[in-house]
Amino acid sequence: MPESQSPLFVFSPRHREELERLCGEAGWCPVFPGQAEHSADAFAESGAWVAVVDARGAMGPARRAVAAITEVAEEDRSALLLILEEDDADQLTWFRRNGVTHFVLTPLTARTFTEAVNYAARYAERLSGGRRRGLRGQTRPAAMLTESKRKRRRKRLEIDLPMALERGEIQILFQPQIDIASGRIVGAEALARWHHPALGVIGAETLFDAAERSNLHLALSRTIQAKALSEVASWPAHLSDIRVSINITAEDLAAPGFVRNFLALVDGAGVERTCVTVEVTESGLMKDLPAAATLLSQLREAGLHVAIDDFGTGYSSLAYLQALPIDYLKVDKSLSVDIAGSTRDRIVVKSIIDLARSLDLRVVAEGVETEEQLELLAAQGCALSQGYLHSPPITSAALAELVRR
Repeated sequence: MPESQSPLFVFSPRHREELERLCGEAGWCPVFPGQAEHSADAFAESGAWVAVVDARGAMGPARRAVAAITEVAEEDRSALLLILEEDDADQLTWFRRNGVTHFVLTPLTARTFTEAVNYAARYAERLSGGRRRGLRGQTRPAAMLTESKRKRRRKRLEIDLPMALERGEIQILFQPQIDIASGRIVGAEALARWHHPALGVIGAETLFDAAERSNLHLALSRTIQAKALSEVASWPAHLSDIRVSINITAEDLAAPGFVRNFLALVDGAGVERTCVTVEVTESGLMKDLPAAATLLSQLREAGLHVAIDDFGTGYSSLAYLQALPIDYLKVDKSLSVDIAGSTRDRIVVKSIIDLARSLDLRVVAEGVETEEQLELLAAQGCALSQGYLHSPPITSAALAELVRR
């Protein structure tokens, strides 16, 4: 089996982050498809023999994807494990009629999830006559990380991070941002990944947690910003109109000379200032709102764009928005994900979009994973979309190819 393949495939249109966390805790590196309508093809091409399908609230394209994955599993004699809500009897009946035999019911825990996946893996092994050996190479000796193991893992990250920064091991990926009206890629958010030799892929949140404990927060942030700008500077000509979004933190804003140093990074890389958007979270702003407003004003006056990230989960008040020099609001992914199933979240998102329009701001919806979510966001006037429906975070080369299509 090629090293790029994994025996475990996971399709989760609405709860991807939860499944990523559970797989990470179990030590698995699964294949996740990008779009619902292509998920069955992705499963067939992945070489996986265990498919975990999160069917909670599956409707429209998601339900069709589940049915298509089921067909592939039957043809390839693979094991299919379905995740359902406890009270979703109608779903259970429908999937049983369509050939699904393995289920795990929510609420999910690390134990119930890993036990269910391992059971499905043993079933796949039996179907293959022993040619498939469970999730070999994908698990650590124990299925779950105990608290002591988590502590050892955190300590390992703290110890290894300084060397990773020194060796340039932090990778930058870019997740496209789509203009909903035209379908064109108009921007991309720079996201950090660390391919740890022993612990696998480490995402930005875990990275910054380790940096915080190691007193390397500013060093990590500056490394990510510099590497992102360096990559953007080397993009081919047909990406010249793509705006890059770079995250800055409250610690960045509080650092002496931040604006001067950040502009020096942009100019030193040879990137046009008008092609750069800085993203700062609501919580980061509120640590010192007047100071943040001054610094963001300076960046904007210098030609950069400004976005508030994770909007809608914290303060979200008209008063502080009016005080800030911003161009974009990014709706928090937790709101985008639940917009199809939650009336409350739909109302909140509509309120945010109306608020943004009143201030002449554009709204970017994060975490968009289904066509239904996209249609609802478009109907409410959202301008831009970002999420796995369009693309996962990808390399510069993959972004260039995606834009060329």
